Order: sequence, then structure tokens, then C-alpha cells
Amino acid sequence: MDKTDIHECIDQIKLVSLSKDISLNDFVSEYKEYELFLKESALKYQEKSISFTHLLIHREDNGIMAYMTLSTIFNTILSF
Repeated sequence: MDKTDIHECIDQIKLVSLSKDISLNDFVSEYKEYELFLKESALKYQEKSISFTHLLIHREDNGIMAYMTLSTIFNTILSF
């Protein structure tokens, strides 16, 4: 996908929470540590409530375009 205004492609994408049902095999990143985290650690961290990951997915081919992981640790620190 070319660089375009988000409003031009909003109908082509969806934001979903990471789950066991989503295949991560085809995800490739130029930053190998990002790729390894998503494929090997993100779901484990989510199951332990360490962080939660959301995927930006292309509706046509279900390809992962991007992901973001939000940590829950900061909230825990503030609770003490």
C-alpha cells in the first residue's frame, strides 16, 4: 500500500486484538526483533496480562499491515 491519507483507505483496513485464531506466519518486518516479538512473545505476554497487542489488518487479503503493543506495567506501577 502506498503512502496515502488514512481517510482514503479506512474502508480497506480493520483494527483487531491479537488472538490465537490469527495467523502470523506471513508477517515480515525489516526489524527482525519486531517480527520475532509478534510471532513468539506477544500472545504469551497477552495471556499473562503483561501487554496487549492490536493488529492493523488489510480487509482484502487479511495481511497484517502493522501492530502495536501496549504495556500494562505502567498502570501497575501507578497503582502502588
